[in-house]
Amino acid sequence: EELQIELVDRFGPLPPAAKNLFRITQIKLKAAAMRIRKIEANSTGGHIEFERDTRIDPRFLVKLVQSKPSLFSLDRKQRLRFVQPMSEAETRLDIAERLTKQLAEHVIDKKSPSESA
Repeated sequence: EELQIELVDRFGPLPPAAKNLFRITQIKLKAAAMRIRKIEANSTGGHIEFERDTRIDPRFLVKLVQSKPSLFSLDRKQRLRFVQPMSEAETRLDIAERLTKQLAEHVIDKKSPSESA
């Protein structure tokens, strides 16, 4: 965020493509911290692919799918699918940010046995 502020200070308002690049980078950094491998979205929906050692509470994922089965599904062990119209890139970024924020609220502390000793 500091880099974005500095760029605006030096060069003026950022073009939409540059703003989106910063948003994408923030989403990727947050996702990596939660052990999310990939987030992909297109005009009809997308998916979130988790690492095997993801820090997201699996009980939350099950509750999410059960509470909104028309929107979410688990298609494999490490993949959460979502169905939602998102024709604009801005909308896809908004949804990706909202989902990563929601997932971040359900992070569990998964330390390896060597870390907890």
